[in-house]
Amino acid sequence: MFYKKKLFVAALTFTVFLTTIFTNAQTIIVVLKIPPPNQCHAEDLWQLTLTNTSQEFYNVYLYGTVEEAGAGLIVEGTSAAFELPANFSGPVNPGDLDPADVGYTNGDYEEIVMRTGTLPAGTYTICIYVKDYETDEELGHECIIMHIMHPSPPELISPIDETIIEEGLPVFVWMPPMPLPPGDMITYQLTIMEILDDQTAIEAMEANPAWFKGRNKGSGGTGTSYQFPISAREFEQGVTYAWQITAFIGDFDDTEDWMIGGSEVWEFTYSHKIIQFKLKLLTPGLIEEIEDPYPLFSWSISDNIENYYDINYTLKIFETDITSKPIDYSVEKPDVMSVEKPDVMIETQNTFYQYSRNDMAFKQGKSYVWWVEATIENRIIVPDSANIIFYRF
Repeated sequence: MFYKKKLFVAALTFTVFLTTIFTNAQTIIVVLKIPPPNQCHAEDLWQLTLTNTSQEFYNVYLYGTVEEAGAGLIVEGTSAAFELPANFSGPVNPGDLDPADVGYTNGDYEEIVMRTGTLPAGTYTICIYVKDYETDEELGHECIIMHIMHPSPPELISPIDETIIEEGLPVFVWMPPMPLPPGDMITYQLTIMEILDDQTAIEAMEANPAWFKGRNKGSGGTGTSYQFPISAREFEQGVTYAWQITAFIGDFDDTEDWMIGGSEVWEFTYSHKIIQFKLKLLTPGLIEEIEDPYPLFSWSISDNIENYYDINYTLKIFETDITSKPIDYSVEKPDVMSVEKPDVMIETQNTFYQYSRNDMAFKQGKSYVWWVEATIENRIIVPDSANIIFYRF
């Protein structure tokens, strides 16, 4: 019986103890504003909201600390006393906390902050305690843990600095900031500026309006390339451009608070890729007698050209008195080009055309010249020679 009584008293005492802790913890709810990523300053101690959950009026003050995982306490501060009405909920007015006494307890950290403007890399615990000004009783508190890193800015990879690019849709590649913030989304902004006369790349980046801006998102090292979009305006022949990558933590926010940093500024000059377009007629051959009234016309163009360009072909056919040799396109302006309107003109994007009964019928015993013109970026490409066919049943 005595043993059971001791258990009951112990359980009751523990319950009262937990209730007291719970009540005290909930009297005033403290919510700290999380500082910007990788930044923490002494004044961040007072960025908070308070909620007085009781019906009582309190005269309180704040006591704040910043501890580093390895170095221990490095900053502590005490605010002036201020009034907290019953049922109050909202941000604390920094003016109500003056004069506040905030100082560094670690001289090495103070020196680093004075020199760099922020705390060095490390794991920090920021705590704020709300205390009754008369009794010094704690009425509420909150602690947050913050990891501070100082990653390097992105490093550019390609296009290489001061290079000439021939591709109209280049891929921009860079290295991510190091070390990467664990679990954070990184937004990268590509900025391209046109470099004007007598400007350096850096001067163009700082002074000129943006010629192009694009964004990529990634985490864990992803998102570190950008394919210049086909919808963007085209680079101009012979023009030099500056480019830079800026990294932000989280979704894009054009403020310095969330910016990791900007890369170096590189430049490139755009020059059209010079390709020797070669158009070759295949079938029917150079001088060929055909019996099929619906022949297959086919031709070819330089290897892989169709992978880079949209090409439109025009098949042209006209009746002629030529009976022996193919028409030579290598001279200045061949006679065949003087034909204002061939008898047949067929548009296609294929490298072949199957003649059909819907097309002009060939005449028995007549000769015809045929060739193809390719239109590539407003340029007309013709073969070295036209082919002649003789139609016989």
